[in-house]
Amino acid sequence: MLNQEGFLSPDIELFEKNIEKEYSLLLEKLKSYNMFFQETAFKIKGRKNELAHWCLLALYIRSLSTYQSIIILSKKGITTEANVLLRSLVEIQYIIVALSKYPALAKEYLGQEAIEMKKILKNSRKWSDKISKDTLLHEVEDKLQEVEKEIDLNKLKKYTIKDFAQSADLLLDYEIYYAILCLTGHSNIYDVKKHFVFDDNGIISSFNWGPDKNNINTVLGIATETMFRLLSPLRDVFEVNIEDDYAKYFDDFVELRPKLKKHT
Repeated sequence: MLNQEGFLSPDIELFEKNIEKEYSLLLEKLKSYNMFFQETAFKIKGRKNELAHWCLLALYIRSLSTYQSIIILSKKGITTEANVLLRSLVEIQYIIVALSKYPALAKEYLGQEAIEMKKILKNSRKWSDKISKDTLLHEVEDKLQEVEKEIDLNKLKKYTIKDFAQSADLLLDYEIYYAILCLTGHSNIYDVKKHFVFDDNGIISSFNWGPDKNNINTVLGIATETMFRLLSPLRDVFEVNIEDDYAKYFDDFVELRPKLKKHT
């Protein structure tokens, strides 16, 4: 347990060293996979005037930092937040797979900025008497008209993560596994109750806090599998010659997966 400094305490370094020792095999494997994922980014080249390509490349870059952040947080025992990032990584996978199958969806993907901005501006107008006086109502109205014109001109529509998952043929994954990840992301009691400590009578007696190593292997395993899954369609889209390396690292991961389930 950490002191009053929480995760900023120097004690976290000792916890991290223990994690690196206990999960040495897994972490060494992840380093090699991450190096492969990272090197691949430098081999990908977008094509001029192909919107989907630039979106895919940007999403892949985002997936790299997200994946690495999950590893860093997990090593420090910050597993709840690692789960939140895992949810984001899975969302990236849905969008990448969908755009790889249907490049025209890039228009819908980029159009979500205007869709969400319209919602924010309408809410700003709704609460105009409560928000900062620096935000003038006529400025909100002008921006709202501008955004609505963009939406109408480009015939944009709301396209949710579920829609991208469905386009990616990953709806089953979305409705079951992604839904479980959302419980953490939304601070649902299903996830928050893990902080409760109950006595023999079922009464809350104290709280769990500080670093947690439970399910580290599961989180890192799912994150790694997600990276392989989102990279797979990019090989064909960008015609990147990584077939041999992909097969080598993926086969290695498949061999490692059963060991992750046995690790407690």
